[in-house]
Amino acid sequence: MSIFLDLLISSAMIIRYLTLILFFSAFDARSACPTFFERIRSIFFAPKHEVIFSENLLKDLKRFEAVESPKVKSVLFQNTNSPKFFFLVSKLPRSMIKEFMSMKNDRAYVVEYRNKLFKELPHLRNTHLDNVFEGVKFVLLGNKNINLKEFFENGLAKYEKLSSREKLEIKSYHEENVLISKAFDNWHKNYHKNIKVLSREGRSIKFTINGRLLEGKIVNKRGGEFVIFHAPKEMFSHPFWNPLNHKYIAEIIARGVKGKDLYPVSVGLNGRLYLLDGNHRSTIDARSKLPAEIPFPMETANLREHFDLIGRSQPTTSELIKIYKGELDPWSLLK
Repeated sequence: MSIFLDLLISSAMIIRYLTLILFFSAFDARSACPTFFERIRSIFFAPKHEVIFSENLLKDLKRFEAVESPKVKSVLFQNTNSPKFFFLVSKLPRSMIKEFMSMKNDRAYVVEYRNKLFKELPHLRNTHLDNVFEGVKFVLLGNKNINLKEFFENGLAKYEKLSSREKLEIKSYHEENVLISKAFDNWHKNYHKNIKVLSREGRSIKFTINGRLLEGKIVNKRGGEFVIFHAPKEMFSHPFWNPLNHKYIAEIIARGVKGKDLYPVSVGLNGRLYLLDGNHRSTIDARSKLPAEIPFPMETANLREHFDLIGRSQPTTSELIKIYKGELDPWSLLK
């Protein structure tokens, strides 16, 4: 009986809470900016927009040249009224431009439209079209009174009035920014090494790091898989960006702080285990072998991360472009 009453009371409180949200939202409906209650209401009663694509639009977009085009913030988020943005728009099929002109002045609708379109035609992700969607979202941010038809018509008209030389400059500017974006993305994502696995039986695994044989177990935690293992204390290093503070070490010793149960590490390209947490506590840990964890599948830090770990300067933009183009061996930078 007590449980039943508790459920009734809880239900009544939820209904009362939602009623208050709706009341205050309606009270502030004429406000130019969404109120706190309107934001909460949007979570509970998120509108679903009906999005239908015409056969003509889908036909045009299937033929659209899906050239990869990373997002360039200097174009999309600072100059959406400039010819640089409308250069991207001009590259789209005419039917898609008309779709943008007739869209609702609602960021949620634009996001849902894009998501459904990219689900229908996945090859359109990370193209000029994706860039334009980002620009439209930015334009609509806090500006529901804008007329998208006029926005696109006026912007395209200004772009078409430019001379051939000015259009070529914009094209070159965009291509240069895309190249830089791709070069940085390449540097951030690539150039790591796999850690050599010798054997695996169930969740037990044997592997080597810098010639040392190590044994561990694969566990599930934090929504992923990790390898937990014990390694000699002399294999651990402190990352350059987290230098030791000897005053702090003295303080934690005085407080009786102990070593950690587990030390998350990043495996450097030099075979060192760089502490991502417990940097100072590791120095007072009396154990000869420390428990560590790394994500599974196991791999080292990549070159960018390794340079940060050892305090080495990152390559210049020019060098990153050469690496991306295959004109410079990235591993030569380790020497």
